[in-house]
Order: sequence, then C-alpha cells, then structure tokens
Amino acid sequence: NNVSNQVATTAVMLIIFCLALIASASCLKFRIVDGTPTIITKHPYQVSIHYKDGGSIINERWILTAAHCVYGEKTLSVFKVRVGSTYYNKGGILIKDIASVICHKKYHPLTYDYDVALIKLSTPLTFGEYIKPILLAFPLMNITTGTQAIVTGWGKTSTNGASSEALRTVTISVTDQEKCRKVYAVTSNMICAGDNKGDTCQGDSGGALVGYNGLQIGIVSWSAQKCASVGFPGVYTRVPAIR
Repeated sequence: NNVSNQVATTAVMLIIFCLALIASASCLKFRIVDGTPTIITKHPYQVSIHYKDGGSIINERWILTAAHCVYGEKTLSVFKVRVGSTYYNKGGILIKDIASVICHKKYHPLTYDYDVALIKLSTPLTFGEYIKPILLAFPLMNITTGTQAIVTGWGKTSTNGASSEALRTVTISVTDQEKCRKVYAVTSNMICAGDNKGDTCQGDSGGALVGYNGLQIGIVSWSAQKCASVGFPGVYTRVPAIR
C-alpha cells in the first residue's frame, strides 16, 4: 500500500508539473499590454531578433537577449537582428551576418533559470541617434520592491490580438520577491514585475527591463498565467545576478 501511495503521489506531482509547463508555455513570449506607442530614439538600445523576440545592444558587437529565444537553434543563418528602427519589420539596419550565439552555461530550459544569451555580430555597429548601447546594472545591485521600470517591444497588445508593428512601451513596478515566490517557483536569478495595469507577454521575450536610472536590470523571460493578470506578474532574468 505504501508503495502504491508513493507511486500515486509521484504521478500526481508529475501531472501538476506538466500542467505548469503547459501553462507557462502559453505565455513564454511576451507582449506589451496596456502600453503606449514610442520611438526608437527614446530606446535606441532596443533590437528585434527576427522573427521571434527582442534584445538590447550592450556594445558594438554584442546583443543581450533571453536564452529561450535562441536555445536549441544551431544554424546561425536563422538569426537576423534589426537595429535602429521603430518598426520590427522595416527600417533601420537588418543584420544577417551573425558570428556566434552563446547561451548561459547554466540555462535550464524547464525552469528558465539563467535565461540569458548573447548574440555576437560579425561587424561592429556604428552608434548614433538611433543606435546606442544600454548600461547594465552592476553585479549584486539591490533592486527594491516598487522600483519603477520600463520595458519595450513589438509583441501582442492583448491576449488574442496581433503583434504591434511599431515599438511600444509600458512602465511597471518590481514586485515583492517573497510574494512572487508564493505564485511562481522563481529563483534568486529572477525578478517579478508588472500587474493588471501593464505587463509584457507574447513577442517581447529577450527585451530589456530598464530602471529609472537608465540601467538594464532585467531581461523579459516568462509568465505562467495570462499576461497582465491580477496577482500574476511577469518574470524577468535578474541582470545583476547573472553578470
């Protein structure tokens, strides 16, 4: 009987785990909800990674993004990076020559821990009004509950809506980490932010979460519920923890 009970308990736990993964998969690629239109000169670090997600320029040769945006893809020619444009599918410069793609060696595709990757460009960028790097939050920087931050992207503007062709932005607040742990299995490498007044979801993964001080504090990563839902914030890779 004890063996049977243990088997039954294990089966139930596996079912719950699988359902959690299915739920999270429905919102793994993020979109700006309840945001407003913006332009690239206000966020010149923002890039689109065709034809999936977003990223941020951190210097002339490197783009920072989420590991789940590029994980498992071995063909570099698949990746194209558009820089310097308010629109994800036109304008700016479309870069097709990618030198390498590197996922964090500790990235876990089931838990999304260490959800960070780098894309190296074959040719360095020339910086100007439309193309500029963003500074990263320094290692071990404390990110306090209630910190205001902005996030940008071209993803869906509603759960069942179409992706936005033009860049959008939303201001959100960092959620208390302990409260977030009661909702999600987050690690110390993650930040929770956003609510029903604004959030990210499908189409914006890999984009930057930028603090009021202009430093990138997070990378758009995942959520296990419909985005912009009360009590279910978005989850971001914590930049200071993975540097």
